[in-house]
Amino acid sequence: MIAKLQCVVLDCSDPVELSRFYRSLLGGVVDRPDPRWSLDEDWTTLHVEGGLVLAFQRVEDHRPPRWPDP
Repeated sequence: MIAKLQCVVLDCSDPVELSRFYRSLLGGVVDRPDPRWSLDEDWTTLHVEGGLVLAFQRVEDHRPPRWPDP
């Protein structure tokens, strides 16, 4: 194996709200302590079964994607 995917980071306007949404879909633990990164009001994580971590990063003036993308 060359590398291991640590996490997938999603930009958003409200990291806590989006992490709770994904937790309701996937289960898991929001903001579980992890030595690989620090958490704050602009960064939150969701650790799901199987080891995948979704991270949610606040971006000022975030514009969510439009689907379908023209």
